[in-house]
Order: sequence, then structure tokens, then C-alpha cells
Amino acid sequence: MDITFTLRDLLQLLLYILGIGVLGYFVAILNKIYKLTKKANELVESNSEQLDFTLKKLPEITENIDNITKKTDEIIFEVKDDLSGIIKNANDITTKISEVTDVIDDTTQKLGDTVETVMESIADTTVGITDTLRDASLYIEILKEIIETIRSIFKK
Repeated sequence: MDITFTLRDLLQLLLYILGIGVLGYFVAILNKIYKLTKKANELVESNSEQLDFTLKKLPEITENIDNITKKTDEIIFEVKDDLSGIIKNANDITTKISEVTDVIDDTTQKLGDTVETVMESIADTTVGITDTLRDASLYIEILKEIIETIRSIFKK
């Protein structure tokens, strides 16, 4: 008994096997979808009271959200002018602080220059006094010598 297979028969056999595999995969997917649908149905049935309550409250919740949104818009509209004034005041204060800082910087610079000038004047005065005292000391020495000379003349 000889059985011959043609290439066509072999390809058809492969296609049938592949079709059976795809069909099995499709059945497995349908089975998972069925289980998921069954669990969702059980969940809806077990929580039907809560779902009904939530669905009945949904219009009230939506209305509350609308009221909150409107009140928020009103508050923002009312505060907008005040906020602009506050920002303007803050800018003015910042400008004035900057001006005061500039004045303090200028005053500090002038004070530093004045202290430096006073110190130079004191140093110059000290040098002058030192020179005057040296000169006075020299005059006193000369006067002593003159007196000694006069004394020595009268003693002889």
C-alpha cells in the first residue's frame, strides 16, 4: 500500500493545522473575555446600590463643581485689581529701597572720603606740630647758648 503526498496536500495539511491553532487561540481569547465580562457583571450586581446612589448624586456633584468654579472665578476677578495694586506697591517699594541703598552708598563713600581727608589733615598737623616743637627746641637751645655765652662773659 503506497500513499503519495503531493506538495499541495502537504501545504493544505499545514494550513489546516495552523487554522486549528488560530481557532484554539481565538477560543482562549473568547474564554478570557467571557470571564472578564462575568467578573464585571458580578461587580456591578454586588455594588448596584452604591452605583445607583452615586448615579443619583452625580447631578448634585456636578452642580456643586459648577458653583465652586463660578465662585472661584468671582474671587479671582475681585482679587485681580487688588493683586495689581499689590504688585505695583511692591515695585514702588523695591524702587524706593534701591534709591535708599544708592543714597546710603553715596553717603558711605562721602563719609569715607571725609574720614580720609580728616586723617590726612591730622597727619599734616601732627607733622607741623612736630616741626614747630623741633624748631622751638632749637630756639631754646640757641637761647641757652646765648645765655651761657652772656654768663661766661659776665663771670670773667
